[in-house]
Amino acid sequence: MKCIYCQNDSKYSDRIGGKCPGCGKAFAFEPKNQDPLTDAAFKAAIDRVSSNEQVKWGVEHLRYEVWRLLSAKARKTRRAGWMVVGAGALLLTCAVTPLFVFAIIGGIAILVGILVISLSRRPSLEQSEFDRLYDRYTAAHGVPKTAIVRRPRQGPEPTRIAPDLLEYSFDRAVICDRARTVDLLVANQFHFENNCAILGAEGYPKHAFEIVRSMLKKNPKLEVFVLHDATVEGCALAKRLSTDPKWFGGQNLRIVDVGLRPAHAKFYPGMEVPADPAPQGVPEGGTHPEMAWLRKNKLELAVVRPDQIVKRLYRAMTNLPEPADGDNGGVSGSDVWIYGGDYGTSDGGADSFG
Repeated sequence: MKCIYCQNDSKYSDRIGGKCPGCGKAFAFEPKNQDPLTDAAFKAAIDRVSSNEQVKWGVEHLRYEVWRLLSAKARKTRRAGWMVVGAGALLLTCAVTPLFVFAIIGGIAILVGILVISLSRRPSLEQSEFDRLYDRYTAAHGVPKTAIVRRPRQGPEPTRIAPDLLEYSFDRAVICDRARTVDLLVANQFHFENNCAILGAEGYPKHAFEIVRSMLKKNPKLEVFVLHDATVEGCALAKRLSTDPKWFGGQNLRIVDVGLRPAHAKFYPGMEVPADPAPQGVPEGGTHPEMAWLRKNKLELAVVRPDQIVKRLYRAMTNLPEPADGDNGGVSGSDVWIYGGDYGTSDGGADSFG
């Protein structure tokens, strides 16, 4: 097992006390003790989710990256199992006298292959298990410098803004269904680089929410971009913003749903999870096939690597598609439509959601 500090590749017998024999640094994990991955593998997941320390990220993104890693390992094991089964079947075809021994070897190979396949089913990574792994890693190596560390605010006072600044407004706004998505964009300076406001739909950040929202509502040319999980509530958020008088109801604004939508699930196979119980009177948020999927499943935006979230949002802001035939799903005078109707590019995978 390689040390992430000195790259020394040590044997189990050399790792006395769980430390590297080369530099003496402690290991967080030990595969010989049934840990699902090594320190180097966990660090590789951090490097991918941070784009080699170029992007800030939340632990929720790292959970999905580790999940992808474990899923890839399971796929390799299943492929190896099928190869053993295939070799066993080939031996059985040669099982004629006096080669009956081939039948015995082939039968054993098939049984071993089937056992390997059955033990390598697609893994899931429960939050509690990930928390355990993350806590062990940070205890041994510290919190990664690109991780977003969220500290709860205690009774924040509303931000006080000079009266003349209240007349100013942004030309673009990003509204997110989760506070952690707001944190992600702010931590990566998206609001500064793109001169836009970023708010959580449920009132985040509390200290500035109402003031910023009132500033946004004063701009008749405001463009709104919505980022959300593929959930019933998330997919309904854009239309909610267009109709709710507390937001932009009655205003003639362009509101763009950037995703996630149910069709994005094909890029992240096996990472959808059971949906939460649907609320009474589910608001309209998509097509009938979408709503049927959403009542059974959900897919979190955190499944997308942070750099791809930032790039996707930037593309939506700078290369807006035109509504087809004027039918854009507008409600109460607002244009509400989905960015990137094909939901993806040929790259697909974990690096793109359209």
